[in-house]
Amino acid sequence: MKVHVYIATTQGLVAVQRIHQLDPEISSVVSINGTSSIASISSAYHNFVKKGAGIIEADFGGQSYRVNIDAQIDQGNSWQLGLYLAHAAHARGILGDGKPQTGDLLICATGEVNTSDRKVMAVDQVPLKLDKANAFIEQLTPSVNLQFLLPETNYAAVITKHPQYKLVNVRSLDDALACLPAQAASMVMEPSQSGAALNSTTNIATNKWLVLAGLVLIIVLAGFVWSRVNQQEFVAAQPVQPQQRSQSVNSVITDGPTNTLAANDVAARLVLTYSNMGNCDGQKLKQTTLLAKGGRFAPSRLQNVCSMRLSIAKHDSSVIAINLHSHKIIRLAKDNEEFVVPIPANSANYIVLAFSSPLSTEEYTEIWSFLFNLPDDLVLDADKIAAISALKERDYLIFNHQLH
Repeated sequence: MKVHVYIATTQGLVAVQRIHQLDPEISSVVSINGTSSIASISSAYHNFVKKGAGIIEADFGGQSYRVNIDAQIDQGNSWQLGLYLAHAAHARGILGDGKPQTGDLLICATGEVNTSDRKVMAVDQVPLKLDKANAFIEQLTPSVNLQFLLPETNYAAVITKHPQYKLVNVRSLDDALACLPAQAASMVMEPSQSGAALNSTTNIATNKWLVLAGLVLIIVLAGFVWSRVNQQEFVAAQPVQPQQRSQSVNSVITDGPTNTLAANDVAARLVLTYSNMGNCDGQKLKQTTLLAKGGRFAPSRLQNVCSMRLSIAKHDSSVIAINLHSHKIIRLAKDNEEFVVPIPANSANYIVLAFSSPLSTEEYTEIWSFLFNLPDDLVLDADKIAAISALKERDYLIFNHQLH
């Protein structure tokens, strides 16, 4: 299933056709139909991407993008909600090209984004935008699911006047992201070149005896490495009282000498699937299961990973992941009693926080704002995590995992 994103304008719906990441030194741009014709909102979109003033780089990585849309957008900021959702779908590998097929999801959106508090702000001329969208929507088959996202104030003003639409009230970006399919986060992004270099294959001699000997050696070495990984000692991450939490977080992130409290380890499992041929749509996928030891999962290779699914005993009401270097945060979607961990584009050292009770939108926004305002070159550590006020009175577990 693909998610097709349309921006509601006073001229009609404008489809997002494609998003492509550019080299960092190139300014972000919005082009029309993939041509050299530049949309009037390009400069504003560049600022919307740029970390500091904008939000796209902070939430999805990448410093510069090219977005193709199928018609001109002249002015205003009401395109921001639609392009944010398009980036979210792109990051999860499910962005469509504006030409929906049976079973696809269509999201029409209008709204301005406050990049400081992640609220969706009201915009002008929403009734006209709904009327202009009507001709396109009437052509759709019933097999296509469509949602029309509006800021809260606009939603309240038109909900009774447009019963033909499936209108959705979005007060924040979290509300908007909840409209994307839960299983979308399992889609794979392209592995980085550095990841591919780490996993390059050495040429094997054609002599069959050397091949057999090499296979035996690999099996022996794999067994040795596995036994060493399972013998490592870590400090357990426990649900802690508020006055103990800072010490607990520190024990997970630091790599210094630790004590073993294996009997108190929380039942947490991370399941990774890999494709030998790099084709995640194929049937021959290999599965690796990692069990948490003292709040850590054994490091894993990034190349050819197709999915990561996390299950945690008891603490499974809300789960978020935070990249220790980029400060990117994401709320993990739950699917069949497991949490889907998105695949990063590059090597990543990240932590997972699992809460025993649901994380509110206000708490998530507070955590996001704290991370957003950190210096770009700061690597998160125990003290920084413990300083987030939203976590101080919370019962949560913390786990560390590294993809390289």
